[in-house]
Amino acid sequence: MGAENTLKRTAFKLMGARIAFVEESGEETGRRKIETSSVKHFTGGDVLVGAAMRQNEVHRKPSHKLVTITNHLPIISPDPAMLGRVQVVPFRASESTTDHQKIG
Repeated sequence: MGAENTLKRTAFKLMGARIAFVEESGEETGRRKIETSSVKHFTGGDVLVGAAMRQNEVHRKPSHKLVTITNHLPIISPDPAMLGRVQVVPFRASESTTDHQKIG
């Protein structure tokens, strides 16, 4: 029951959002496998069931895109449905190339 409540609270927080950021999927020195079932749950076309703590359930279609910010590429299932949901956008700048650049 605890995992189900956690999913409902997370889904409730995402309702109405256009974009949601998930930070660092892996450890400092390694990579972690992305949970395929969670990604499919939050990005699929099915209605999300969400609820704030001790509140009634709310049903809505997903309106958001998930963006994972990570230093290490996560391990992704080779499932075609999962691969269709993931796109890697590399950022090639490093600290040494941006130290002397002025932004704005």
